Amino acid sequence: MKQIRKITSILFAMLLIVALAACSKDDKPVRVRSITLDETTLELHATETAPRLIVTFEPSDATNRSITWTSNNIDVATVAGGRVTGVAVGTATITATSADGSHTATCFIRVVPTSVTGVRLRSTITILEGEKETLVATIFPSSATNKKVTWESSSPSIATIDADTGEIRGVEAGGTTIITVETDDGLHTASSTVYVVSPTFDYGINIGITRWATRNVDKPGTFASKPENVGLFYQWNKDESGWEVNWNGNDATTWQSDNGPCPAGWRVPTEEELISLRTSGSTWSVNWESTGINGRVFGNANNPIFLPAAGFLNFNNGAVSNVGTQGYYWSATTSPVGNVRPTFFNITGSTADIGSSYRANGFSIRCVAE
Repeated sequence: MKQIRKITSILFAMLLIVALAACSKDDKPVRVRSITLDETTLELHATETAPRLIVTFEPSDATNRSITWTSNNIDVATVAGGRVTGVAVGTATITATSADGSHTATCFIRVVPTSVTGVRLRSTITILEGEKETLVATIFPSSATNKKVTWESSSPSIATIDADTGEIRGVEAGGTTIITVETDDGLHTASSTVYVVSPTFDYGINIGITRWATRNVDKPGTFASKPENVGLFYQWNKDESGWEVNWNGNDATTWQSDNGPCPAGWRVPTEEELISLRTSGSTWSVNWESTGINGRVFGNANNPIFLPAAGFLNFNNGAVSNVGTQGYYWSATTSPVGNVRPTFFNITGSTADIGSSYRANGFSIRCVAE
């Protein structure tokens, strides 16, 4: 019996030694012998990010699989977590280095030029006689490498343009010219109709039976220089812009012609004319014609006018409110209920409608032809 117990103890001890040896073997780290990348060369454009580079370890069951990524030319290409992003045209080498053993693998990066696919200009531009403005062409894609363009005017006697800088100058009011821009890369073109005007002149656009000015009133007797310019605010039936506390509009029931701020040949529209404009149809425009101005476009695509969301002068204190979200335009008539408050045209992002308001509020004015 004692002999059996002795043999059992010896066997148990041997099994324990074997188990401990196995555990010791399992706990021993598997060293990295080498690494490789799934791509050794890549070609991409500036701002483009390639799919993540994949590292293969030898042996495949290596314990420490940490990798450090570096680029030898971060002005051309950068790398983060194995994702390479092109910065500028040129070449760079991306290196993966293992934390275990400092083994390396590389990928050669070539960042190539991004070709121009198109160019865009505002469809129409209004400029005052003698005024200068530098036009900006939108190049597609925005990451295009060569963004050089040249400019040309079809009628330099109406408006000139610097072929290299895009600076336009109105020469003769009352005329139009076509400005064309052409890209150096791909010879893509875009054009814009330029109207040269004087502060007192507007060519106007017919919508229905009414001819509407294309610009808001600015100083009394003048138009704003461009359709997107908000112009000045007027209290109702007042012949000068600005704000006056407790303005009462001289208690008139229609805007008196002597107080009309529209240039000669133009007048403040009636409520009926504003209603007609509303029924012509409209769309809300954010950043209209890339001018940074919001507002509503009325009429059809070939015959539109733009009313900027200029906001208004508050009757309480003369502060400007709601710029970019609403536009308020006076009519020449008062509300039929007691003739107390004049009616106005209100444009927002969702609607265009008629309302009535205090005469002391300062609203915009869009004139119609007499």
